[in-house]
Amino acid sequence: MAVSTSPTGMIYGKTFWLDSFALRQFDDISSASRIVYDKSEFLQKVHDAYEASGGKLADGYAPFCKHVFVENFCGVQSNALAITDANRHLWDYAWRTD
Repeated sequence: MAVSTSPTGMIYGKTFWLDSFALRQFDDISSASRIVYDKSEFLQKVHDAYEASGGKLADGYAPFCKHVFVENFCGVQSNALAITDANRHLWDYAWRTD
């Protein structure tokens, strides 16, 4: 499967593409969750995973919303923090409803 670039800079393949929103995840050097990976190779791996799954997408929150889940093959760090007994006190205010 070939990956191509449009005149507007969007990178696309047969089924999936990287639009301007997605491309920012690669280009924003200030982001803690920046994707440091070749964009075309990334898109090729997503297509390969999709094809290996038999072309199946997971249902999303609405009938028109679908998801493709892939292994974190490029080591992207999550911007999430586990809530533990050691940091639970820091979350107290966020959970208040009064």
